[in-house]
Amino acid sequence: PGVKMNKLSFSSYNRQFEPTSTDFDWLSRDAKEVEKYIKDDKCGFLCTNGFFYDLLTGVEFSNSTANAETLPKDLPLLIISGEMDPVGDFGKGVKKVYKLYTGAGIADVTLKLIPGARHELLNEINRKEVFEILANWLEAHC
Repeated sequence: PGVKMNKLSFSSYNRQFEPTSTDFDWLSRDAKEVEKYIKDDKCGFLCTNGFFYDLLTGVEFSNSTANAETLPKDLPLLIISGEMDPVGDFGKGVKKVYKLYTGAGIADVTLKLIPGARHELLNEINRKEVFEILANWLEAHC
């Protein structure tokens, strides 16, 4: 399987949070949720090279100007991420995505960076705040 890709992709995510208790501290500040993740047989497994190919081509497609320009200009978008999520480059990558879609002329793009939150927003210590943000956004847009 994708041992090298797994190391290149996921192994660096914990560095920002050292010292760490587990290899997955980057997921959430809620230690109980991280422990549940570790104990779940369906989580933390070694991904295949095919997974990484699909992931990287999907990210490239969804972050391309050509794709963004094909979206309806009146499509409301919510871009939400943890401010401390290494996958979103600690907010920098998320802001780039926001600029991509607003630059493509999408009229209603909302960006929410949750202070202190990491990767799994719905498993964070302030998950109630995240659910409230999601509910309010959905109420306003649906």
